[in-house]
Parts: sequence; C-alpha cells; structure tokens
Amino acid sequence: MKKIIAIFAVILTVFSCSKTSDTIYDGQRRMVNFDRSSATLEVIIDDNGDLVSNDVTVNVVSTETSSEDRTYDIELVSSTIDASSVEFPTTVTIPASVDGEENYTGSFTVTGFNVDELTTSNELFVFEIVGSSDNSDINGDLKQVEMQMRLVCQLDSASFVGDYLITQVPETAEPAFGGIVTLELVEGRSTSRQFEAVYLEYLGIGQPATNIVFDISCGTIVPDDDMGTSLLCDQDAGVITFGGPIGDRAVIDPSDDSEFTIIMQEGQNDGGCDGYPLDVEFVLTKQ
Repeated sequence: MKKIIAIFAVILTVFSCSKTSDTIYDGQRRMVNFDRSSATLEVIIDDNGDLVSNDVTVNVVSTETSSEDRTYDIELVSSTIDASSVEFPTTVTIPASVDGEENYTGSFTVTGFNVDELTTSNELFVFEIVGSSDNSDINGDLKQVEMQMRLVCQLDSASFVGDYLITQVPETAEPAFGGIVTLELVEGRSTSRQFEAVYLEYLGIGQPATNIVFDISCGTIVPDDDMGTSLLCDQDAGVITFGGPIGDRAVIDPSDDSEFTIIMQEGQNDGGCDGYPLDVEFVLTKQ
C-alpha cells in the first residue's frame, strides 16, 4: 500500500505575458458584465407536486453611471434540455441615474418550469450579454453566466442542521470520517447541507478538515462531486476526493432528521493510492 501524505498548503504563482483576459478595465472605457459567473435555479415543489418557487434574479453591472437608461441584449447560448423550460427577457435595463441616485446595476429574472425532462440532476443553461445600447465594452471574463437548474422538493430550513454523530458502517477502527460534526445550510441551495470533518483523523498528522456538501434531493442523498481532502499518495496525482456514489444513493425520509444515511464515493480521484474508488456508508445521528 502506498504511503498517504498530507498537503497542507500549495502556493503557485504564474507570470505570463501571452495570456490575458478578453477585456481589461483601464478606467477609460465603460464596461458591462454579469455580477457572477454562475447561478442556481431551483424549481421547488411541495409534497403535492405544486410549484413553490421557480425563479432567480441575475444582475448586470456597469462600471459607470449614466443620465439615460441603458439596455443590454441577453441571449441563451446553450442548454442541456429544451430552451422552453426557462423563460427570460431578451434585454435588461440599467436605469438612468437621476436626482443624486447612482445606478450601476440592472437585473432580470429567469423562470424555470417543471417540465417532463427536469429531474433532481442539474441541467445547465448559459446566458450571454451580446450587445449594448451605449456601446459599452462587454467584459469577456464575465460576459456569460452558467445557470444550473434542477427539480427540488421543499425542505424545512430548520431540519437536518445541528450536531450529529457520524459513524462509518460497518464500524471500523480506521474510519474515513467519525466523531461529532455540525450540519449547516449551504448558501443559495435550499435543500443542501454541509459539514466539516477530518479525513482519516486516526493518522494523527494534523491534516485539516474536509468540507462535505450534499443535497437532500426528493428523498435521496446526493453528495457533491470533487470534494477534496488534503491527503494523497502521489504528488502528481492530486488529492484524494469524495463524490457521489458509484452504486445506489442513500434513501431517507425528509420528514425525519433524527438519523439518516449518506453514501459517498471515496477516492473519486484516487490521489495515486491503491484500493480506490469505493463506496463508503455513514450513519448520522442527531445529538
């Protein structure tokens, strides 16, 4: 078996004269862009299958104000399911700055629909700013926003939070994770939870905690992919990661948060270690 080693910090500085961003703000030109590169659109349904919420607001930001309204053209440039599953305006307006009010931002709403193709897995939509009424430069780094849309079953924000005892099953003297962990909400993801735990803590080498994120998706537990630890066996292979299971997902009762099971894939990236990947199962018991 290869020896596991810990990587606590890697600082990489790269200087390059050949690669630059598409547009660099130099203080002389008016620029416009989205305020973020990614967003999540949750189509939330209740126990009866009725829509609870199905929209998200996206902002467009300019580097300058103006005494006149400014309009920017928005296009859906790619999607993984039929474009009719979302509704959005083709333009967004940044209002004029009047009476001492400074307006740099305009917003538009994207609405998603519970179409037959939509599941609890993420679908991807890419929106792009393609034109402007004031001839602003469009910032290449943020001219697109990638939006993940998925079907979500409504979940009480007060459930599946707080302290839990995490136990690997079958029990082992060398668990991947163990002890008391604190489940918290994940910003922007109403049915997701997260906790921090030290991977292979029994090694006693002072490795930092790993952040584990999962979604409670209409009665199943869906772990995020590519959740990195700080451990590896081969420095050229990258760190060992956790992700969604190879086999079946854990099934739970969303109305009972006293105890539940999570199944994850350990060694989604194997870090150059033998024996990975494999599914590992944990029981979390509320304290």
